[in-house]
Amino acid sequence: MKKKLTALALSLFLALAPGAALAEDFTPITGREMLDKFGVGINIGNTLDAYPNWDGYTGGHMDYETCWGEAKIERSHFEEIARMGFASVRIPVSWGVHMDDDYTVYEEWMDRVQQCVDWALGEGLYVILNTHHENEFYRMLDSGQLDEAEEWLTAVWAQISERFGDYSEKLVFEPMNEPHRIIKGGWIWDSFIDGVGIVDEELCEKVERMNAAALKTIRESGGNNAQRVVALTTAGANADSLPFHTLPEDDPYTVLCVFFYPDDNFRNIRNAADAGVPLFIKEIAPGYDPSEISPSVDVMTGWTEYYFGEFAAMGIPSFWWNHNDNDGRQDKLLDRRAMEWTAPELLRAFFAAYGEAPALAEEESLVILLPEPTPEPTPQPEETAPPAEPEPPAPSDESDGFQWWIVLVCAAAAGLCVWLILKRKKK
Repeated sequence: MKKKLTALALSLFLALAPGAALAEDFTPITGREMLDKFGVGINIGNTLDAYPNWDGYTGGHMDYETCWGEAKIERSHFEEIARMGFASVRIPVSWGVHMDDDYTVYEEWMDRVQQCVDWALGEGLYVILNTHHENEFYRMLDSGQLDEAEEWLTAVWAQISERFGDYSEKLVFEPMNEPHRIIKGGWIWDSFIDGVGIVDEELCEKVERMNAAALKTIRESGGNNAQRVVALTTAGANADSLPFHTLPEDDPYTVLCVFFYPDDNFRNIRNAADAGVPLFIKEIAPGYDPSEISPSVDVMTGWTEYYFGEFAAMGIPSFWWNHNDNDGRQDKLLDRRAMEWTAPELLRAFFAAYGEAPALAEEESLVILLPEPTPEPTPQPEETAPPAEPEPPAPSDESDGFQWWIVLVCAAAAGLCVWLILKRKKK
């Protein structure tokens, strides 16, 4: 009896403890095969990747998760994502703001990330885990401190690989989000040379070196990581630099990944797909516009139907960027604070492009996030008393003048008649 109780207690501990997903079997699948598994995907953005990018923040590093206005991630969020029909989720994570000077990630932060990954895997979702807003790393990369940048990146991925090494094949690693340049203190979110439309080949070479270093660290870390799918990015994570990046010929467990927003290079994505390059869209949404004018719902729905349909036909899965709505955009699918799907038309168009349908009620319709003009309220009579007789409108100054003119004309006419009568009598 005592042995049975001990076994039961051990089973409960393994089921409830962080990392319970470690017990899952690992079935190797290639990067190309993983694309078929991803299905319809979504990002949980602006949360684990958030950090205080303003002066005067007084919270601790474990509070960063909500400092950009998003809800703290809960198990129920993954339950709802899976219920809606999504097959995969990308969890952007910033690590540099949660480590010491020796690049050691704080234990409590690693535990928190692991908790979220476990929740997602527990709902049967495929999960992408990455490094996201790593500003110090990007500064080192841009300034040519490549040895220091490589040291930072490999230190982070050695720790992530160790913690998640025994996880199932449903966990995918993405070493870098959008490695980019810095000019005059500002961030450049592309791969061009000074914005003139010429791809910065030097930046592409730097990114290729970092991809190779991170991949080597992951593959040599033990556990299941020798055959885990790793998603390698391009310079700036955009499609303009796609022709300058390749996958290792001797590693079938790799894929490329890029962004696609309304101003991105669709032709390069099509060319890569036609050439047989396995890739997916790790961030995509129709609401961002370089002109900072939020497009209408009809425009966004049409954009979604066309581009997602094209990507689906190419065998390219997509992960919707579910952002916070502080910028007034209307393409946020899931409001995790209210637990409400706020853009059903876009959600249906997204799923339909991949031949699927979300678990939405037919009567649900779009919740407009942008404020609309408020019409003037129409006065209504009170229910407790009969409506009062309407008072005649007070005459305006113009109408008063008109009435006095009539009176004067009538008086003059009457006087004229009296004068004529008296004159006739005198005759």
